Amino acid sequence: MKNLVLDGQRKAARPSRPVGQFSTKLKEVQARIEYSCIGRGDQAQALEICMIIAEVDLLPDEYDIQIAGDKLPARMVKEIFGMIEHDHVEMVIENYKRERREIKFKKSYIRTALYQSVFEIESHYINQTAARDFGG
Repeated sequence: MKNLVLDGQRKAARPSRPVGQFSTKLKEVQARIEYSCIGRGDQAQALEICMIIAEVDLLPDEYDIQIAGDKLPARMVKEIFGMIEHDHVEMVIENYKRERREIKFKKSYIRTALYQSVFEIESHYINQTAARDFGG
């Protein structure tokens, strides 16, 4: 990322975005994940998740995003995040609530959980069913 020097301080150069672009993207994400269908007790966390998805979606493709300790190109993360639906968000919230250790970097944790959810959702529910049915 290019750096600019403004008033004697280094500031990271950010591409300018039209005012309201984040709000528009957030509404798109909320519609896609059916935010209105999220239970009342989970809506605050679901909103945070929608904000994270919207933020990633607005990053330039050439940026790197840290996922599970690896730096991945934003264009790839955006493509994976584009597959996130209601069930993925529910799974991330459910897993977050079950976590018993302190999560220090919550935004990074959620970003990684969202990314992994696309690859793991079927296995997650198959495992839950097996554990419930067989007392595991």
